[in-house]
Amino acid sequence: MVGRPIHRLLRLPPLPLEWFDYPEARCHWTPRGSARDTDRRQAELLKSLVQRHLAGCPVRPEPATLRAWIQSPETSSPNRPALYNIFENISMMECMQLLDQGRFSVYEVARAITFSEAGAPDLIQWLHQFAWDPRQR
Repeated sequence: MVGRPIHRLLRLPPLPLEWFDYPEARCHWTPRGSARDTDRRQAELLKSLVQRHLAGCPVRPEPATLRAWIQSPETSSPNRPALYNIFENISMMECMQLLDQGRFSVYEVARAITFSEAGAPDLIQWLHQFAWDPRQR
């Protein structure tokens, strides 16, 4: 039997997606280096995420496919379990890399996390640092 640390067994729902829907959260971080280098780094990051978090999946997505899943997850999609596996087990450092090297916006990452229904407390706490109460705008 494989045990999971107790902090991974606890569940924490993310704040509503509206909390991540403001102009700064929809912006993509400015990439460093040339466009070719940026595309290469993004592909390497996504490939690494697939290799680490979807190693047991019989059909693993290509980096471009994973990018499409994160950028616009569909509510009735068979991709949900794969996104769940990634976001349930991703580290905070990998999440930061999604914003920096992956060139995803905070909103895109929040939407993928919400859609996948991942709820690891450390992931959700990381995500909540970008939340902004829509009533305060």
